[in-house]
Amino acid sequence: MVHEGIHQKLALGAKDEDSNHNLYNTEIKTLEAVISKYSTDNNLNFSPEAITALAFSGQQLSKRF
Repeated sequence: MVHEGIHQKLALGAKDEDSNHNLYNTEIKTLEAVISKYSTDNNLNFSPEAITALAFSGQQLSKRF
């Protein structure tokens, strides 16, 4: 849900492709924090690398999912 929310925020705030990338870079830390909290709260023990991979590419590049 957070990922999709970020898409909507980007769609509403971006004026051009560079602006879109800059906005996404500011939001990626939020997405990482949400995934990290979810992992901790649910005792999933995701590594920092897995959290970063999920934040940037979702399940596409993950071998764990």
